[in-house]
Amino acid sequence: MPSDEVLKKLADIVKTDHRRNRLLVELEEVAVSKSKIAQTSQNGEKNFDYKNYPELANIAKELNGVLGITFNQAPTEEFIENLKSELVKIPELVAECPARIYELMNNPNPDASHLLDQIISTVKEPVIVAVKPTNAFVSGTSLSYKGRYVDLSLNRIIKDMIYA
Repeated sequence: MPSDEVLKKLADIVKTDHRRNRLLVELEEVAVSKSKIAQTSQNGEKNFDYKNYPELANIAKELNGVLGITFNQAPTEEFIENLKSELVKIPELVAECPARIYELMNNPNPDASHLLDQIISTVKEPVIVAVKPTNAFVSGTSLSYKGRYVDLSLNRIIKDMIYA
């Protein structure tokens, strides 16, 4: 299906595991009720109203025509299945952080988007950020990606200074 470039764009649009999960739910809803929500236009094509599917609408607008569907077209079963399979292929970068940062990261705002963009740009390949809350440290984060773990927490820095 998509090339690495398209997969990277898809990951850049989705960004987080929460948004990916919402998109997967929307795709499942569309697959189940597609015949009821797609209307046939005058030229015989199936039109589709994306207003109840914001995540899918965002993908359709951003990648208009690239994934084999244009905005307003009803998604085919093949498109839905291919998109779902590509979404689950994108590896996760798990970021553990204090609860207050977790809340910031899961609410749509410019600060969270900027922070996610910085994390994603350092990986340089398609990645979905899975933000997990933790009480293990007060500030900072720990990152886990493809079996590698990095502790960037304030707790680790303090321990390194005390026990060094």
